[in-house]
Amino acid sequence: MSRTQPHFFPPQYRHNPLLLKDDVGKAKPSAYDLPPIEFTYGCPLKRDEEGAKEVSMSWKFHRETRDKIPDRDFAKLNKMSLTQGFHKARDLSQYRKQVDARKKLEKGHNALPLYIPEEEFRYGMPNRSSTPMKLVIGNCYGLEYQQRLEQEYVLRNQQSYIKCKQYPKGNKAKNVSDENQNLNNALPDQAVE
Repeated sequence: MSRTQPHFFPPQYRHNPLLLKDDVGKAKPSAYDLPPIEFTYGCPLKRDEEGAKEVSMSWKFHRETRDKIPDRDFAKLNKMSLTQGFHKARDLSQYRKQVDARKKLEKGHNALPLYIPEEEFRYGMPNRSSTPMKLVIGNCYGLEYQQRLEQEYVLRNQQSYIKCKQYPKGNKAKNVSDENQNLNNALPDQAVE
């Protein structure tokens, strides 16, 4: 009889996951009361009433923001009331109720001036000039390069004739032996005389 079967354990052990024992090679039995395998966890998604079709088929156009109602221009109202001859506060308040003067809204300071280029103006990078295909097919570039190479070889040969052979600088022993050799070569000539 397997120890994983539910009737094997006393009721107090069935709900304690620490006291449950398992068979070798099998998973430990669950100590929790779980719903059957067919049960789906979570909550169902709410369907959106407006699908992609409805969203794409209806279009809201942009509405320009309405201008704010400008504030009353009290300085202008006071000047106008003085020109009409109202000097008392009561007359002035009645005049303000009848006449309305507003400040002017300043618009368009943020906009940059519109610059339209000339008719001949073209946007973008200019194309490179076309390769002369007649010169490419006629191998003119190859012949020109070959002539340059020949001129360089001639110059190098001329410079090599001009330059004498350069030997590395010798040390003291080499210099002394060269001097002795020169003396020995010079002495037999003097002895013959």
